[in-house]
This record gives sequence, C-alpha cells and structure tokens, in this order.
Amino acid sequence: MSPENMDNICTQDKLVSTQKVSKAARRREKRAALQHAQQTAALMNIQTDRSNSLRSVEMKKLEKELSARHLCLFEVPSDGDCLYQSIGHQLKIRNYPLHTLIGKIEMSDPEILNDITTDLTMKQVVKILRHLASYHIRKNMDDFLPFLFNPDSGEPMSIANFEQYCDNIEKTSMWGGQIEIRALSTMLQLPIEILQAEGVPLIIGEEFSEEPPITIVYHRYAFALGEHYNSCLKKHEFQ
Repeated sequence: MSPENMDNICTQDKLVSTQKVSKAARRREKRAALQHAQQTAALMNIQTDRSNSLRSVEMKKLEKELSARHLCLFEVPSDGDCLYQSIGHQLKIRNYPLHTLIGKIEMSDPEILNDITTDLTMKQVVKILRHLASYHIRKNMDDFLPFLFNPDSGEPMSIANFEQYCDNIEKTSMWGGQIEIRALSTMLQLPIEILQAEGVPLIIGEEFSEEPPITIVYHRYAFALGEHYNSCLKKHEFQ
C-alpha cells in the first residue's frame, strides 16, 4: 500500500474518531442540560412549596388576630402603592376629614394641587399621602437619614441618595415601609397600628394616642414579589 493511501486511511480514521467523540460530547451536553433543567425545576417547586407553606401559616395567624378583634381583611392591590392605599382606605372608613390633607399640601407644595379635586379619589389620596411622606422625611433629614441605607451597597445613604429616595417616594410607585409610616403618622397626627403574624402589633405614633389608631395589616409572605400591606374592616362593615 502506497504511503498516500496510508495517509488517506489515517485521515478517514481520524474523521470517524472525531465524529464519534463529537456525538458523544453532544449526548453528554444534552444529558447535562436535561439534568440541570430537572434540578432547577425541582428547586423551584421546593421554593414554591415553602413559599406557599409560609404564606398559609402567616395568613392563619393573621386571620386569628383579626377575628379576635372582630375584623376582617380588606385587600388592596399588590403594587408599590399598597401601604398608601391601605392607609387611605383606613382614613376613608374612619371618616377622616380628607380635605385637611389638601390643607397640608398647600402648606408644603401648592403646585401638586393642580390635578386634585375636592371629592378625592383613592388615586388622589395616594398621591397626597406620598407627597406628605416625602415632604416630612425631606424636612427632617437628620431624624431619618441614620436609618436609611443604600440598597445596593448596604452603606449609609449619601445626601444625594437621600434626595433621590424622597423623590422616589413622591413620584414613583416605590414600596413604603416603617420610615414612611412614621412620616405619615406625624403628618396625619394619628397613631398607626400594624398587625403582623409574628410578634405583637406595632404602633407607630404613640404620642398621638388621644386619637384611636388606624389599623393596617402587614404580610411578609403574601406575594412572590415580597412584602405587602392590606387594610381591614369591622366584620359588620364588610357585610
């Protein structure tokens, strides 16, 4: 056999060998991808089951607390405005003089009143509450700044971050928490009670205790997106 033929045979053998390796590699990759997908799905199922379990346990505890007070849950949409809608709903059922909110706005920024009507819709109430919270926090930076941290770095907020934070409260659907509740309690001159599944109810604004508190409900596990606030009603008001 000539050297040229020998080279051709060797080349063909190498091609066959390479094809076999390539097919085997592709099978291994496919098998690995399938295993990864199965593991990911299993993990997601475990996380979903855990989340559902935590949600169920939390809801049972909250329902027990509400029932003991002859209250029932009043659900608000699960968006960034949930805190403000919950407080707004409480103000409405308390017959809180909402026109006084407009007076507080005139005090801080008359321009925001351009699209506010006398007969306030919930959307307008949310807008006013966001403005009041932002206004109070901004005016009392020294009181609030020590409790605010950059969500990305975990470091204390800079002045620039603080100003952006206040802008976001007022102008976006950023979720609100205890900082904003503290601000609204002061602006409304009302204590705000937070019912929660774990621990005793939290009251913010106890210095205004001459007025009965408005009551909102805190959910830690209600939705996949995270924490949530709802309002509540006396059972006879719900029926």
